[in-house]
Amino acid sequence: IALYKCVSCQHIQKQLTEEYIREVKKLYSDYKIYDITGGREQVKFMKNNLPRARSSIIIDSINKLPSSGNLLDVGSGNGAFLKAFSVAHKNWDLYAQDLYDDEKEDICKISGVKDFFSIPLPEIKIKFDLISLIHSFEHMDQPILILKNLKKLLKTDGLLLIQVPNIEKNMFDAIVYDHISHFTPSTLASTVETTFEQVFFPEKQISKEITLLAKQTKAPSPSVKKSPKTKAFSPINLGKLNSFIKYAEKIKKPTAVFGTAYTGAFIGYLLGNNLSFFIDEDESRQGKSLLDKKIYHPKEVAKNIDVILPFDKNQAKNISSRWQNLNFITLTT
Repeated sequence: IALYKCVSCQHIQKQLTEEYIREVKKLYSDYKIYDITGGREQVKFMKNNLPRARSSIIIDSINKLPSSGNLLDVGSGNGAFLKAFSVAHKNWDLYAQDLYDDEKEDICKISGVKDFFSIPLPEIKIKFDLISLIHSFEHMDQPILILKNLKKLLKTDGLLLIQVPNIEKNMFDAIVYDHISHFTPSTLASTVETTFEQVFFPEKQISKEITLLAKQTKAPSPSVKKSPKTKAFSPINLGKLNSFIKYAEKIKKPTAVFGTAYTGAFIGYLLGNNLSFFIDEDESRQGKSLLDKKIYHPKEVAKNIDVILPFDKNQAKNISSRWQNLNFITLTT
């Protein structure tokens, strides 16, 4: 896969060759979101808090919303964000948009959902108070064009919510095949600022991810962070990823992997026959399988096997302190 840097926004994108587009379409033809958990949304382990579904954390991070309004969830998947939003904001009218309508029937059963659009954004004729893109923006090949279309769908004082992986904190995002665009906080802000007047970040951020809010006007927004002045993703990071791949491929003894998201799956693939099993704190994954290897909860594992822990320094430290019974190989990213 070839990567290049967007000249105007400095974010990284994959080269859209005919072969790449063909392979992505093949991937989506048999894609099941949250397949291991039977469609249940991924939980996140925030510091000093019990694990919670990603969507619930994101909704809590948004500034106080009015008691009623309407929401368009773009790239709605199986409706996880809409389900969480319908619980938190019962008087809102909810709409879903996704070019794939496999989940349409179930999504339309969610409380508050008024319609499901399987049409391109410019064909939608409603204005919205809030538009959300929860891990869908990174799948889009023309992000600036998408932002212009979204702006037309927002009311004057409407709010845009974007949640994407943070490649600055997780270099493995570069190898997620169907992630076309890759962002750091600063490059995501630069991209959105091409179209929106005000861009800001909620105080509460999920590890290795970015939550961004944007408005068309520069109205005051309390309790938020301004755009961070962090460096853009550089070729050095890709060099680090290549070094990690070579390190993992040299492991020649039974080794477990902590985590069953795409990072864990990728590492398990690299280990090949030396992969013993997976470990995950999410109890809904316990007893399931990934790459034909069983998934265990950390409390079930004895300290007689090496466990690769591929997280950033702070997250690795938190996990290590929670599970001191495990013999971690800490490979911070």
